[in-house]
Amino acid sequence: MWKLHEFEGRFQEKAGDASAFTAVREAAVDALQSLDSLSACQQLGDLLRQPDSVSIRPRIARSLASLNLQDSIDSILNVMNEPDREADLRAIWQTLLQQKEAELLLVKTLRGKILSPSAATMGIREAAAVPALLLALEKAGNLAAFESPANFERTRALARQAIIGGNPESWRDGLSPAGTGLRSVPLNRRRWRKSRPELDVNRRQSSG
Repeated sequence: MWKLHEFEGRFQEKAGDASAFTAVREAAVDALQSLDSLSACQQLGDLLRQPDSVSIRPRIARSLASLNLQDSIDSILNVMNEPDREADLRAIWQTLLQQKEAELLLVKTLRGKILSPSAATMGIREAAAVPALLLALEKAGNLAAFESPANFERTRALARQAIIGGNPESWRDGLSPAGTGLRSVPLNRRRWRKSRPELDVNRRQSSG
């Protein structure tokens, strides 16, 4: 690996070459990431700010997330606010959420931030198991209740969590936080009731 550091300058040059094919530039970005060095991380940050790096910014954002999420999170969120492709957004979110303690960092960073609706929606789809992050994304993306597919994704994710946890009422707290204007939606409790047969017994007794 130490021999590869001799080519760090060439990797940076190729990644920053606007005349090169996008695939070649992305390969150079991957090579810089593989060096896992402070200088390589700094070079990737410099590349991200170059005007002619638009086509490779999603790949750079993923590399920065892997190398130094703490210091790169603001730049990564900026990339997700640019005109985007769904595949790029999904890949960035998947890389972000693979990092250690990424959920806590994202919740903290998203406070007061503005995120594009498409980026927020994709984040909700990928972060379905983290209720606090779902709420932060909904607020940052300014997703109006029941006007975006993200609300369905978020509702389904929180409901699924409540079912697995064995408490179908707990999901309402996550769906109706103060100030969001969200209303509760009826939940199919048939699966939950299988583990609580006494409910059916009580119902039959009361009807009899």
